[in-house]
Amino acid sequence: MADYFTRVPGPLEVMRRLGLNVPSRKQVGNLFTAVPEFVGPQADVAGMVRDAGQVMPNIRSGDYGQALGNLGMAAAAIPFMALPGTVSQVKGAATKLYRHGKPTGGTAHFTPDPNYPVKPESGPMDEYIFEGKTLNINKKFYKENKELFKGHKNWSDEQTISLDVGTNPKKFEDYAKKRGFDAYQVDLPGFPKEINVVNLSKVKGVTKKITDELPMDTASRMARAKEMGFDVDTPMYHGTRAKNIKGFDDSLIGSVHDSGYYGRGHYFADTSGEAKYYGPNVGEYATNAKLFDLSNETGDATFRGNFKSFAKKLDKIGALDKDQKQALKAINKAEKYVDNNIEYLVGQNPDNTTGIYAKVKNPVSGKYPEEFSVRTGYAGKYPETKKEALENLKDTFIYEMETFYPEQFPGLGTQSASLSDYIRADSTLGSSGLTEKVKEAGFEGIRVGSETVIFDPTKIRSLKAKFDPSKKTSANLLAGAAGGMLFAPAFMDNE
Repeated sequence: MADYFTRVPGPLEVMRRLGLNVPSRKQVGNLFTAVPEFVGPQADVAGMVRDAGQVMPNIRSGDYGQALGNLGMAAAAIPFMALPGTVSQVKGAATKLYRHGKPTGGTAHFTPDPNYPVKPESGPMDEYIFEGKTLNINKKFYKENKELFKGHKNWSDEQTISLDVGTNPKKFEDYAKKRGFDAYQVDLPGFPKEINVVNLSKVKGVTKKITDELPMDTASRMARAKEMGFDVDTPMYHGTRAKNIKGFDDSLIGSVHDSGYYGRGHYFADTSGEAKYYGPNVGEYATNAKLFDLSNETGDATFRGNFKSFAKKLDKIGALDKDQKQALKAINKAEKYVDNNIEYLVGQNPDNTTGIYAKVKNPVSGKYPEEFSVRTGYAGKYPETKKEALENLKDTFIYEMETFYPEQFPGLGTQSASLSDYIRADSTLGSSGLTEKVKEAGFEGIRVGSETVIFDPTKIRSLKAKFDPSKKTSANLLAGAAGGMLFAPAFMDNE
């Protein structure tokens, strides 16, 4: 049998004699030494290729009859290499995967992206070789297998897939095993590339370390964080009902509350107490985002003061609509009238002390009252300084104009009561529109009082992170630090 087998012309020799353009010896050799994973649409060709991968094992075991049969399948597969979408689209099943540490248990998490570790912890990543079939859980799979999913009212397909797979992995592990798959992964645009291997016999051992050791003491991590631009000295807090979140998912913004009072993004508070209002699990984070500050820094905490502060800033980036521009113009004009026409006098207080009395003429001639004056405060006392008297008189004057003579300063009294009112109700801008305007102005987030909104998840890190410079653009909150986490929605105020 062995002599006869050696006298049979090989398939490459036969094809060359026929003048066909056959693949290289290396290409064909790969067919005989590894079981590749077929990624094209022709399943019959995939079967040929899989059979071809058994030729050499059959020969080594002495099963020459089976080897000859499989050899025929290999010969049948070779001509298809020139056809688009067939064997030319077969990729080797030997896929590089990465994780920290040796996989244990029935299922282990890997990633094909060395810059996005699925189990961040101290120490370098390990490189493995995976030789198996992967089940892709995508929108098509969801539509064909809806019985596997709980479904969530008003949620998108992507949100349902990511949450159901993350919260009930056993169901999808069993599904993959029963159908001959060695691994499964959520295959959605923008979703972290993680592969959950359910058949660890398809994973070969560590081939090499792919990152250098970085010191993990707090001082070293914080120093790297600052070099990467993260403001670790001003921590932010996020409260959520989810546990062990690994990243913030843009597709889940607005899935629990609305899309945001101060722009569409991921919301954080200045204190853990405030963050806890939105969820019991509070994380401490830092950002390196460039922030557009809409906080009121004027010192005037009145409705008018707040409006003037945010309206001027929004106007500079083209985010203030026509009506609110007119309202801002009216306020500035009314205040300027008081500045130019105020008259200061001595005011006699009930306790025989003195304060500052101020008044201004009514700009509407022939109307009562002829002038407006400051209001007395506690115990009937006048303001102690001219600055206090001026602000006091402006409040009185603008109130009287809004109430009785609105035509004198067109637009006065139509200003939004707050920034959130303007974004949600008083403009066509909306939360997403504000975010886009701020982005166009070159910013990556918004700061309003004690709240911070970050647009891009790659600009957020847990303070427990490794702060690996090679992963600066990662959306992983830990980016290499200790503690395995799940990718899940993080709920706070607007997500």
